[in-house]
Amino acid sequence: LDDLIGTIDGFLNTKSDIHLSMASSSHSCSGCGKEVRPRQHALLCDNCHQWRHRVCDTNMTQEMYSCS
Repeated sequence: LDDLIGTIDGFLNTKSDIHLSMASSSHSCSGCGKEVRPRQHALLCDNCHQWRHRVCDTNMTQEMYSCS
């Protein structure tokens, strides 16, 4: 059980700098410059605080996004 908890903690810590979320207000995508709308898949970076559409050069599949 301790090994499993350590593995889960390690996985969560590696993803701590990016939030997967739906934008709640108007933001521009740092990749394409278009608006990130509330129902679009988007990522918010904790480091630069910029939004990016999942499909704009993130290499994140829809399945990866849905599992996060």
